[in-house]
Amino acid sequence: MKHAFRLFLLISFLFSFISCEEKVEIPKVGSVHGIVTDKVSGEPVSGASITISPLGKSTTTGTDGRYEYNKIDVGQYTVQAIAANYETNSKGVSISDGSTSQCDIQLTPATPVLKVSLSQMTFDKDKTTLPFNISNAGQSTLSWSATEGADWLICEPASGNTTTEPSTVNVIVDRAGKAGGEYSETISITSNGGSATIKVIMEVENLSSILKVTPDKLDFSYDTDVIKLTLTNAGSSSAVEYKVQSSNDWLIIEKDHGTVTTTDYLNVSVNRSAFDDGHYNGTVTIIVGDNSTVIPATVEKKGEQRPTVNISGADAITYNSMTLKGSIISIGTSKVTNYGFCWSTSTNPTIGESSKCNLGDCSEARAFQYIAQNLEADTKYYVKAYAINKVGVSYSPELEFTTEKMPTVPTVSTGEPASITASSTSIPGTITSLGNVKTITQHGHVWSSTSDSPTITLSTKTELGECTSSGTYTSDVASLEPNTLYYIRAYATNEIGTSYGETKSFTTKVSSPVVITNEASDITKNGATLNGNITNNGGGTVTEYGFLFGTSESSLTNDLKNTGNKTGTFKHSLSDLASSTTYYFKAYARNENGTSYGEVKSFSTSSVSDGGTGEDFNDNNW
Repeated sequence: MKHAFRLFLLISFLFSFISCEEKVEIPKVGSVHGIVTDKVSGEPVSGASITISPLGKSTTTGTDGRYEYNKIDVGQYTVQAIAANYETNSKGVSISDGSTSQCDIQLTPATPVLKVSLSQMTFDKDKTTLPFNISNAGQSTLSWSATEGADWLICEPASGNTTTEPSTVNVIVDRAGKAGGEYSETISITSNGGSATIKVIMEVENLSSILKVTPDKLDFSYDTDVIKLTLTNAGSSSAVEYKVQSSNDWLIIEKDHGTVTTTDYLNVSVNRSAFDDGHYNGTVTIIVGDNSTVIPATVEKKGEQRPTVNISGADAITYNSMTLKGSIISIGTSKVTNYGFCWSTSTNPTIGESSKCNLGDCSEARAFQYIAQNLEADTKYYVKAYAINKVGVSYSPELEFTTEKMPTVPTVSTGEPASITASSTSIPGTITSLGNVKTITQHGHVWSSTSDSPTITLSTKTELGECTSSGTYTSDVASLEPNTLYYIRAYATNEIGTSYGETKSFTTKVSSPVVITNEASDITKNGATLNGNITNNGGGTVTEYGFLFGTSESSLTNDLKNTGNKTGTFKHSLSDLASSTTYYFKAYARNENGTSYGEVKSFSTSSVSDGGTGEDFNDNNW
């Protein structure tokens, strides 16, 4: 027993020793990985430097933009991505024990942004140079160029590269040869960081305050040889001396100088033999002292030419017509004497062998159209536009169009009547075809109680109006007679005619009778005659009729009734009534559908005896 106790103490000691040993902690770690991409294109960014803080470790993305860190202690970290030509970006990430965290990062390309210091520049008459600045409001290098919108504008420099410091551009204007007045043009700045425009306004001293010249431009076109200039002294009390210069040898001036006291004239002519066919520009400059007025001149020369004509298409095509559209692009070198369209069922129509229209003459380019009629249905036509001048006839390219098939009457079907009452029903119809036309002019239902083939000319109908597509519709039919057999069918009408669906029949239900309370008659001290009228039996059989009678409107309970089929007027004579008393009554009639009542009437017996007998003169047995 002592040995067993000692063994127990030894085991307990060893167990306590082992349990008191210090426990060894296992580190808690996780991983993080991700992909670095271009925010604009979505493509992976390779070679990006990836730093994880606060560890300070760095790595680089591969060609697929991926990176990863393994065996990172659990905690909060910041992952930063840096790449050339991109803005730096960072993102927080949480590392959990035994798990891998995803941390994808997008990098925004570091691009330049164009910024221009001015949107408008104004050159007063004494200014020739003004500056503006180009700045880079973004990253990287801004490459830009400036384009002038007029020959009197010059930008120095016209292009450049800008990083952090602004670039200055000087704008220079050249007024030489410009007529007095205000000129407006734009400078366009384009760059790899956007674009901008600057409006430029230049003032030129106005010579017209001294010498007014009309017209302000010389357009010799194709057939004008001489144009007269009128010079008017508008600002001086004495004669004004002027000089004239021509920019080209083919622009001939009548004289090179003159004097204007009030008005002078100057003929300017053009020598077309001095140049080949084409369009030419020149100027006539009139100089007074240091001021000058520049008159622009244009001239055209070309050999004899036919018109140029085009056909653009056709619309509103029907089975026998179409609207053709074309245009005269150029009349050529002489007036157009005839123009229009020609068409045929064979290719290559001409005005000599095909159908055509003649829309007259014209002396300028224009658009035109024509409705070709009396065409064959379902037929292909070949069409050209044409125009004729003294040189000859010109044709447009050929187009082909096919007319619609010959129209037919619509096709329509009749549905089953529904929601039948004593006076109404609702019935559907279906338009299955418009009949090769664009519009049905009228549709609905037609019905009759006397004919099993009702038509729109002889029967009652609904009119639901125009319709441009097939489909189902519904007519609400009203004002029918009760307990009556009706024949009804759908109909639809187009430009060809009217078609009907199959005939359906239905019988309206019986309605309650229609009864009227007439005024009482033969009123005495102790008697009166009540009068009523059954104007309609509701399509059924009246089985009971009479009056409700009493001394108050709310207590008409005394039935004065008769049985049997009855229509028309009826009455009931009362006796033994109290004198000087007001009585109320209303007529009623009953059939298999229900009971109807007339309105409540009243009468008062007199206070003096009139000798009435109080007998019942009604032919009916009450």
